[in-house]
Amino acid sequence: MSDFGNNLRNLRKSRNLTLEELAEKLNINKSTLSRYESGQREPNHEAEENIADFFNVSLDALRGYEPIDYSVLNSSPETQMVLSFMEEMNEPTRKNLLAYAEYLWRMNKEGGDN
Repeated sequence: MSDFGNNLRNLRKSRNLTLEELAEKLNINKSTLSRYESGQREPNHEAEENIADFFNVSLDALRGYEPIDYSVLNSSPETQMVLSFMEEMNEPTRKNLLAYAEYLWRMNKEGGDN
């Protein structure tokens, strides 16, 4: 099995998706997806990009050139989106966001309005 196929299978399983469910979400045939996972078929670039976007991983990670952080992948889509935003922020903006998030967390914990 190729790194791509192995990573695809692991990503699918990390989201508790069946072949059928993922194929439907990606708008491809189940048999095509199965062949991707087994390494019998390589996806074209557009299909690779769609898969990487769906799982919010880089193409390099999907292809096996860099590790995949499964702890983040098991987070909610909203958490993944916030982390993605933070990666693109400069340090002062990131610190402001963290301070605001902490403020909201404290308000929520204390039962106050936010």
